Amino acid sequence: TSDATTPVTVTGLTDVTTITAGKDHTCATRTDDTVACWGDNVFGQIGDGTTTDATTPVTVTGLTNATTIDAGNNHTCAIRTDNTVACWGGNSHGQLGIGTTTTATTPVTVTGLTNATTITAGGSHTCATRTDNTVACWGNNTSGQLGNATTTDRTTPVAVVWQR
Repeated sequence: TSDATTPVTVTGLTDVTTITAGKDHTCATRTDDTVACWGDNVFGQIGDGTTTDATTPVTVTGLTNATTIDAGNNHTCAIRTDNTVACWGGNSHGQLGIGTTTTATTPVTVTGLTNATTITAGGSHTCATRTDNTVACWGNNTSGQLGNATTTDRTTPVAVVWQR
């Protein structure tokens, strides 16, 4: 739990394929398509079913087919091998995409998103590109960051509206 001014090896983490850092937590995918996270867990953003902080990586519960991940402030999302998206953690603005603002301490499937190819998690919103080359976003929209020509939060994915 002490600061380091030079790189240190993460204890117990091998076979890493991707890594992402959120506000106060970090997650990595592994070659077996599982995810491990560590750090702050007050909103369940580590995904192990608890809200207990972890100083070493713990495996995300029930996520065995993750290809890529991204962490926001207090939430994390992963694309699965079937192109669906699972998210977990804080959900005050609907950034988990499950139709509610209820926090989830383990992965939950984003509603109606079955063709995701990339994912990015912002502070309290999330966006995904889809196989048809369109973009869908959900969560906090107070500054119009969902790109749907409104400033209303959305708890499920909405299409980005392209304007010229």
